[in-house]
Amino acid sequence: MVNINQNNGCMHALLQKNNNTHILIVQEPCYYTIATVHSDNDPEGLKQKNIPHNNMWDTHLPKHGSDNTCKVTIYTKKMLLRMHTVRLRYDHPLASLTLMVMDITNANNMTLHIINTYHVVPSQGHSLHYLISHSLDKTVPTLLIRDLNTHDL
Repeated sequence: MVNINQNNGCMHALLQKNNNTHILIVQEPCYYTIATVHSDNDPEGLKQKNIPHNNMWDTHLPKHGSDNTCKVTIYTKKMLLRMHTVRLRYDHPLASLTLMVMDITNANNMTLHIINTYHVVPSQGHSLHYLISHSLDKTVPTLLIRDLNTHDL
């Protein structure tokens, strides 16, 4: 697991490295303006934001609208698809802007669930009930990667 600074230059450098890393799991990814869409109705334009991309990696984000900012993302090296199936579970009951579930299945039909979550701390207490009360399938290996921000509680 790699911990990076919230600087898109660092993320671009990390994605460009040619090493044995095949999956990068990120909380609070860097969103920045990649284009500005202009129209006759809006000459100032509407800024289009996205996360850093690289041609060696597939980028996976939760289902979101143009005015949403996702708090999690997963990058998978494109070569991973040679021997594995990668499926982002938009239909999973936990899926949201702050939590994503990905299934990676190998040639032997063995699946690993990856859960990537970022906890946005409310003004009081916590909002982790959705995660704590969810039952995981005990027959499927599951990797939970998280930033729970519990230092703020």
